[in-house]
Amino acid sequence: MIYIYGIAENGGALPAGVTGIDDAPPYLLDDADISAIVSTVPSQRIPLSESNMWRHEKLIECCMDGRAVLPACYGTVLDDAPAVLAVLATNHADFASNLKCVRGKVELSVRVLWEDASAAVATQTLSATPETLSATPENVADDKTRHGLAYMMARLQTDREQRARRQRGQIYVDQIDATLAKIAVLHTQKTFVTPGLLLTAAYLVEREHLAHFRAALETLAATQPNLRFLCTGPWPPYSFVTVKIRLPESHSRSLKDSGSVTPAH
Repeated sequence: MIYIYGIAENGGALPAGVTGIDDAPPYLLDDADISAIVSTVPSQRIPLSESNMWRHEKLIECCMDGRAVLPACYGTVLDDAPAVLAVLATNHADFASNLKCVRGKVELSVRVLWEDASAAVATQTLSATPETLSATPENVADDKTRHGLAYMMARLQTDREQRARRQRGQIYVDQIDATLAKIAVLHTQKTFVTPGLLLTAAYLVEREHLAHFRAALETLAATQPNLRFLCTGPWPPYSFVTVKIRLPESHSRSLKDSGSVTPAH
């Protein structure tokens, strides 16, 4: 069985001293100007362990120092070397295009935590029940109607507060985008993930611009006291690879059993 770590540009030998799953030595299977980074494994089912995941990730990161790499999903296994070479040949154009896209670039992950007192107030108001709210017009005699009206008024107020909070948060997001997105080649983001997590984003950045990106992030952190920035990386470009595998019919069973060579984040 052949375990696939990623698809790479041909760039000479693999880094010395790095081992793969189960300490197996990695090697390359070449198809013209691209290669699969692989090692031999005893079974098609690879245990999901911290050690194995770390070896998978470390090997990809080491290979990135000298060439562009498309990271494969953890646990991607094919039957044998001919099956891997068939994948390379069938998908050569797609692999080459994606490798060109990520050449010389790495991924940086940014999470922005937001400390906003209004979030706690809104949550407290939403959790209240009609029975706990009593500020209602005096001319409403029926208790059930009175408490129901108070509850609806409270919900309307909460909605207004949440819209106002989202507007404030969007201003922060726009400021972050204006600073970081222009340094990156590509970026992807999710906003308002939780009340305390304003933004989670990934940026594809030229290696030569890493220092510039980190300096811009530090400036944002220094000028936005309500925000806390967490940045990790550089990572392989998991968020920006869109390889779609086509497999020859003779090897289709192997791919269905093992999963596809597409990124996981």
